[in-house]
Amino acid sequence: MTQRNTTTETSDLSVHAGHRQRLRERFLRGGPDDLAAHELLELLLGYAMPRVDVNPLAHRLIERFGSLSGVTEASVEELMSVSGVGEYTACLIRLLPAVVRRCAIDRVESPRVYDTVGKLVEFLRPRFTGLTTERVYLILLDNGMHMIDCRVISEGSVNSSAVTVRRIAELCLYMHAACAVLAHNHPKGIAVPSSADLDVTRQIESALELIGVPLLEHLIITEFSEAPILRPRRGMTRLSPTSGKVDAAFYRFFYGVPAEEGEAVNDTDIRRPPYRPLFLVFDGMDGSGKTTQMNLLADRLRAEGVPVAVTAEPTASPDGKRLRQALSGAVAAGAEELATLFLLDRIGHNLAKDGIDACLRAGVTVLCDRYYYSSIAYQGGDDSARMAWVCRMNLDCPAVRRPDACLLFDLKPETAMRRITARAGGTATEIYETLEQQTRIRARFRRVREMLAEQDHILTVDAAGNREDIARQVYALWQELALG
Repeated sequence: MTQRNTTTETSDLSVHAGHRQRLRERFLRGGPDDLAAHELLELLLGYAMPRVDVNPLAHRLIERFGSLSGVTEASVEELMSVSGVGEYTACLIRLLPAVVRRCAIDRVESPRVYDTVGKLVEFLRPRFTGLTTERVYLILLDNGMHMIDCRVISEGSVNSSAVTVRRIAELCLYMHAACAVLAHNHPKGIAVPSSADLDVTRQIESALELIGVPLLEHLIITEFSEAPILRPRRGMTRLSPTSGKVDAAFYRFFYGVPAEEGEAVNDTDIRRPPYRPLFLVFDGMDGSGKTTQMNLLADRLRAEGVPVAVTAEPTASPDGKRLRQALSGAVAAGAEELATLFLLDRIGHNLAKDGIDACLRAGVTVLCDRYYYSSIAYQGGDDSARMAWVCRMNLDCPAVRRPDACLLFDLKPETAMRRITARAGGTATEIYETLEQQTRIRARFRRVREMLAEQDHILTVDAAGNREDIARQVYALWQELALG
C-alpha cells in the first residue's frame, strides 16, 4: 500500500507549475547557491507534495525553526506539529542530514593508517555531521595503527552509566586491539570537556592500562573544532602501542608536535601553548566578508595546532532563535526589545558551560561573529542617546566579557549589497539588508568605533581588498595580539 501524506492535497498545477519549473531550472543552472534557503526547501517539499503549493509551508518551517539547518535537525514530531506537514513529508526532511552524513563518511578513505590526531578527526567528523544528540565512538587500532573496528558504544550522553568501561575492555581484548581511541561530539557546542567527560576518560584510561591497551586519546569533536582531552595533562612520555616501550617520539608524532632528532623531551613542551588564548570579535556590515575571514583564520590556527572555537551571535539559545525570527521579519520586535534580547543571549553566550568564558579558561581561542558592537550599531539607531543606552547596558553588565580585540570590517555599502544579494540568490532576506540601511549602518559603526576608542581595542580592516591579502592581515593581527 502506498503511503500518502496526511496533508490535504489540492490541485495547483495551473498556477504553480511554472514557478516550480523555474526553481528547478535555477537549481540545475546555478546549483544550490542560486536559491535562498526557503526556495531550496520549497523545491524539496514539491517532491513530497507535487500537487500542493508548498511555498507558504516552506516559509512556515523556516520561521518555526529559524533556519534551513534548524528544519532538517528537528525531530519528526516537531516537524509534524507544523500545519501542513505529514509523516511522509517529515520523513523526507529527516532523511536529508542522514544522507549528507552517509555521503561524507563514504568519501573518507578506509582502510588506512590512523597514526595522528588529524587523521582520526578527518575520519570521525563526518560521522557526527547533522547529529543533534551526543554519540560516542570507540576506535580500535592494531600495532601498525590500522583500524580494526569503529563502533558506536553510546547514544545520548557521555557518563559512566552510558559508556560501560567493562564493555570497552571486553571489545579491546576480543578484537586483539593494540590501542584504543574514544570520540564524542558536542552538538551545537564547543570542544571543551565537561566534568563527566574527564571522569569517564580517567576511568577508561585506568581500566585499559590494566589489560595493556593504552587509550591514545579521547577526542571531543564539534562542527568547527576538536579537542584532545588527554593531551594537555599527559606530557610526551607515554607507552607506545607500536613498540611496547616508553617512546616519547611516538606521541610527538601523534599530536603533530615538531621535534629535532635527538631533542630532549620535556613534559611542559606539550602543555605550554605557543600563544595565549584570545577572545576576538569579527564585526561590521553585512556582506563585508567578516564570517569568511573568521573561518579562514580558524582553519589556519587549527592547522598550526592552536585550540580554537568558532561561535556567533545570535546563538542557538531560545533567545537567539527569537532574535533570528525578528531579524527575518517573521516576528515583530522594536529596537529596544531586540537590544534586550541580544543582551540576554549574550549573557548566556558567555556563561554557558561550554560558552566563551569556559573556552578561554580551557586555553581555547574564541572567534566570535558579531558582538555588542553590532547591537550598538543596529539597535542604537541614529539616536545618540539610544546608542549610548545600548552601549552602557552591555559594557556595564559584569557577565558580558570584553574581547581582547574587535576586527571591524569596513566596506562601501554598494559593494556590500552586491555581495548580499549574490549570496541570497538575488534577494536580501533580513530587515537591515537594503542599500539605505547599509549606508546608515556603516556610519553607525564608525560612531561605535569613536565611542569605544578609549575603552576597547578596535582594529579597522579594509574589506574591499583581495581575500587572501585580508586573510594574511588578519593572521598577522592575531599573531601580534597572541604573542603580546
